[in-house]
Amino acid sequence: MPSAIASVVGDSVWTYSLSSTKLAWEQHLTADGIDAGSYLLDLTTREKTRIGVESWRPSLSEDVLVYSEDGLKSVPAGTGETQELDPLGDFAAAASTFAAYFRPADDGGYDIVARGLTGRYEQVLGRASEPPWLASSIAVADHHVAFIVAGVPRLFVWQG
Repeated sequence: MPSAIASVVGDSVWTYSLSSTKLAWEQHLTADGIDAGSYLLDLTTREKTRIGVESWRPSLSEDVLVYSEDGLKSVPAGTGETQELDPLGDFAAAASTFAAYFRPADDGGYDIVARGLTGRYEQVLGRASEPPWLASSIAVADHHVAFIVAGVPRLFVWQG
């Protein structure tokens, strides 16, 4: 890409995610013929696809794209069909079979949730008092979720 434009407002920054075959990023302003929104670039074919005008914070696993657009959405490989994971979810990290993310809780805090991409298995792993844009990111691997709450690192094994 000739440029990727991101506005910096408070703690909001440009988000990108990389797998072995794809790059996903969000662009906050129109520049060099690329409109605002989130994009997916196939690194082998160089084909660029706009995910959506109001889609943000993309996260890639090898075969899955998870992003925020009126809730948390996913696009599993092979289907190409967008699925809604959680209407309140945001700031997600994608793994091959699940996503881990933040969801507002009734008490004003934020649940840290892991949810399967198929079967809808869900587990609340913890609770953060700070909003996700100020919290540490959630990290995932194929079978693990890691995050920090109140200065304490937490590690979970995904068994969904």
